[in-house]
Amino acid sequence: RIGQYRAGCTKAEQGACKPCTWKPPDTYFIGHGGITGQCPYRGCAKDEEECAIGEYRANCGLDDPTFEGSCQWCDDSVITQDTPQYWTGHGGTSPKGCAVQACQRCEIGKYRVNCSFTSPGTCKNCPYVTTHTRRRGRYFREAVLVIFPDDPPDANPCPLTDCNASDSECEPGNYLAS
Repeated sequence: RIGQYRAGCTKAEQGACKPCTWKPPDTYFIGHGGITGQCPYRGCAKDEEECAIGEYRANCGLDDPTFEGSCQWCDDSVITQDTPQYWTGHGGTSPKGCAVQACQRCEIGKYRVNCSFTSPGTCKNCPYVTTHTRRRGRYFREAVLVIFPDDPPDANPCPLTDCNASDSECEPGNYLAS
């Protein structure tokens, strides 16, 4: 049987099957040990057994040394911190092992949606504001990190500033344009 060897086998005795006793951490047995007790093993979460992005291989070779483990979601407390992040890799055999990357800011005039779990999200255009009618009432936009699960709420997700109140001052005879 996988993970066992025949102990005490002689010309007069057939011996008995016993569990193989040694394998490195993060491995599981893939064959029997014949009469030597050295069962072949394979590394957990390697090559074709790697889990998908955002998952790790749980319980590989632990309670059952012949069990290759199963893919489970990585610990999501890592990606739900103050700075929004998403998973960019698998976690090997650790629930906290998934590689993460911070959600990125979009260019000026856009905001990011759906940056979470395994998705970096996408940038959407900020809504155009037409309600301001004062002379020189143009607005400029800053690059900000705004994350929404899909479409933003009714409020404009992009910070807008009255050009007259901004730090951008124009020379006489010029005006700010977007």
